Amino acid sequence: MVGYLYRAKVVMQSYELPTRVASCATGKYMGLNFGLVKEVNDAEVVIRELVQDSAGLWTERISRIQLQE
Repeated sequence: MVGYLYRAKVVMQSYELPTRVASCATGKYMGLNFGLVKEVNDAEVVIRELVQDSAGLWTERISRIQLQE
């Protein structure tokens, strides 16, 4: 995560990809593990992901992406 901005009263986060900078807002999906953006604030983005464990069962995981300073 490299920043955040307000757009039409919606907080969006900006993140850096290898070739560009993109943005995402609460309720959108991002990442490879069906990551649903649950919260965006000035310090971090909270994402709920579904990942498969070693037994092949799907489990929910909460990930946090913090602002790089």
